[in-house]
Parts: sequence; C-alpha cells; structure tokens
Amino acid sequence: MQKNYKIVDFNDKILSNILKNEYPDIFAQMNKEDYILEYDSFVEFRELIYEGDTVGFLTLDYFMNSKFLSCLNECYILPEYRGKGILFKIIKELLEEDSLRFYVRRPNQAFINFLLKHDLALKVAPDIISSHIKFIIKGEEIYSNKNIKRLYRKPNSNSSELIYYMAGFHMGLCSSFGVDPLTEIVKDNNTLMFSLPRKTDLKKFNLRKKLKTLSVNKINEIHYEYAIHNDMISEFNKSVSSRINENNDDVLIIGHGEETLIFENLKPNDAVRIDHAVEEEFRNSNLLYSSCETRFEYLLNHPEYIDKRIDVNLTEGFDSCPFCGVSLGDEPYCKTCGQALKPISLKSMFNEVIKNFKL
Repeated sequence: MQKNYKIVDFNDKILSNILKNEYPDIFAQMNKEDYILEYDSFVEFRELIYEGDTVGFLTLDYFMNSKFLSCLNECYILPEYRGKGILFKIIKELLEEDSLRFYVRRPNQAFINFLLKHDLALKVAPDIISSHIKFIIKGEEIYSNKNIKRLYRKPNSNSSELIYYMAGFHMGLCSSFGVDPLTEIVKDNNTLMFSLPRKTDLKKFNLRKKLKTLSVNKINEIHYEYAIHNDMISEFNKSVSSRINENNDDVLIIGHGEETLIFENLKPNDAVRIDHAVEEEFRNSNLLYSSCETRFEYLLNHPEYIDKRIDVNLTEGFDSCPFCGVSLGDEPYCKTCGQALKPISLKSMFNEVIKNFKL
C-alpha cells in the first residue's frame, strides 16, 4: 500500500524555518488559524500527502536518548484535507510498529477529538478523557496556581527536565493530567498534576480564567471520577491493544536500519507484557524513573524474566542484584537490569478506590 507521507531530511533542524522557507502556503494557513508551534526541534520530518499533493506535516522526536521511544511533537493538516484519514493511517502504523513505543507530546484538544473519533481514547465522564496513547509531559510544563501551590515542591532545574507519562485529559482545561509516583514535583504521589495547555488552545478557548479557578477540591473530584472508571479504562485499553496487534507476526523487530535486531523468541504481546511489567515495577518502587528504560531493554533480551517479581527489603545492602544476579558497586540501581537498590518512599491515597489504579 502506498504511503501517504514522505520523510524529508533537512540540514536545518529548526521547524519554523523549514515551514517558512519550504512550505509557505501551509505556514500561512497555520498563522491564519492561530496554530502556534511549541516544539521547534525534531528527529524526523514527514510531509503528509493526499492524492499527490503535500497537505500538511508532522514531526517525531526521541526521548530518554532511545530510538525505542518516539513521540509526535507537532502536526498540522490543511483544513480542506482533514477528515480523510491521513493522520489516522500514520498513527495506526506507528502503534503497530513493534520497533518502538509511540507517545504524543502534550496534545491539544483537536488531537483528543481525533483520538475519540478513531476509538483511541475513551470519554469516562463529562470533560474527562482516557487515552490509549500516552502523553509525554516535561516537568517544566506542569501547571500551578495560588490555589494549588501548596501541593507542589519548590521547582528546581532537575524537576523541570523530568518526563512524565500521562493518559488523562481534561477537555474543559485542555490539559493532560497524571500523577508523580516519586513525588519529585508534588508532595503526595497521588496528587494529580495538570499540564499547561498548548498555546493554541490557551488562546482559542480563553483558558487563563478557568485555570486560575483550578482548586484542590476540583483536582480531587477529577481524580475520583477517573479512578472509579478504572475497570472500564482497563478493558478499553485491552480492546485497543488486541485490535492493534491482531495482524502482527510472531517476530518482534527492534531498532532501525543497520541497528535492527530480530527477537524470534518474542511475540507482539510480549512487548505489551514488558511495558506493563516495567510500569508495575516502577509503581511498586522496584525501579527508579531513570532505570525504567534499562529494565525494558533488559526484558527484551531476557523474556524469560517478564513475569519475574522479587520481594526484597530495599533498606538492605546487596553485593549482587536481587533481580539479575550481577555484581554491584555503590549505585542507586543495577546498570544491567534497572533494579532499584535504594529505599523509595511512596504513600497511598483514596484507599481501595485508587488501589491498583493506573493513570
């Protein structure tokens, strides 16, 4: 099947310059619609093509220095070509590609409507959406106001660079939301954090007044509404995963080009199982945020350990890793498998309602 996009390599990696110089008609229409670019850098630029014409673009980026982790940064399609399935075909292809995990960088409301239209997101309550595709939010993009400021720690250079995975989106605030398991930004690990809206939405929906009214009570209400639908969200995500993976082969390909590796002993569902295992171990304090990728890549190479769980007292010292058995030095986590070796303090909230709840 012919692709509806073309990857274009530019020497200039500044998106705004490329659009001004190479795609002036698209750039002019973006300005007319007040579409504001927020992520000027990228790893991959794609022309979006419909019946031979270039009708838009999207940019992809890597994060955590891994080609396995890809995110959509910016995307724009000319108005007359929307609704023709151009973007959906590309998103579906990215989700089906076993060589990476695909995310979206801080989406706007229009993208959430796109996900809802194509059954990639679920409306769980008025204004509250759960997305099958997780969103990437940097610490510096977390919103706060005087009503909720007391929930947050004092920001520093480290917290501003942290990366968070979020699946929730509030349509009224045009904000992604999620938790901070290791309490780097908020004081309680189950306090919802909200992202700053995209500037396009901020202007279009006049959100400044709404954001200023965000309160602790409102945050707790949103959290509760999301949490009580946890079973429905889990079933929805299982359904989408099955739909995406149903036509995949039994061979899982990791990497690109000359770096491609073929894991004949892995099946497509193993990639999902690995993703879930890493998330579970992170939430159970057996992995640090910085060691999640290490565990993910370790399990790709050692699928026999996907279901392995350990019950250890992390206040004790270890000469060898309790998970993979390699010798250890004085380090916060095992450099081979990612196992945390220092105590991590986590709290609980909402008792049975939040128990086992994945945001």
